[in-house]
Amino acid sequence: MPHSLESYESNYDSGQGLLTCKGAWSGLRVLPPKKENASASADKKQVYPLEKNTRYRLSYKLQRTGGVLKNIGSHNQSFTNMRIVIKNSSGAVLYNDTNVDKVAVNDSNEQYSVEIEGTYIQNTNDGEPWMFIQPNRGDGEDVTCQITDVVFEKYNFVTLTKDKTFYF
Repeated sequence: MPHSLESYESNYDSGQGLLTCKGAWSGLRVLPPKKENASASADKKQVYPLEKNTRYRLSYKLQRTGGVLKNIGSHNQSFTNMRIVIKNSSGAVLYNDTNVDKVAVNDSNEQYSVEIEGTYIQNTNDGEPWMFIQPNRGDGEDVTCQITDVVFEKYNFVTLTKDKTFYF
């Protein structure tokens, strides 16, 4: 079952995959696959269930089509140990393996491959079951990007850190 996409203080044309952000915190909510037989009136944590203390990954491709692109970001208080990995079209990798919410990128028309990983730590105060796609997070510069190949999944992984060690 596919994930769901919801515009957040932005405009999203799902037919063309175009996301237009016009504010510092605008973007696109990506929710995991919907639970079968979930009530339409149920809380989102029940409709889109995630497993507590489990690692998830949001991956997608992003290409600027208008405006200025300064960074690619994401956030959610319901995830910890966030990691953003970005590859540009020439194969260069920009990444940060700490709890950051954005990574600076060059403003160009090249396509970026983005992976955002995090461990879900739902609690009663902030258990939102989604991650955000947020070009120009925290900046406010207007930008339009084509978003393709969006996948939100449970993720068992081995990751190479900056000092060339592996962790699970």
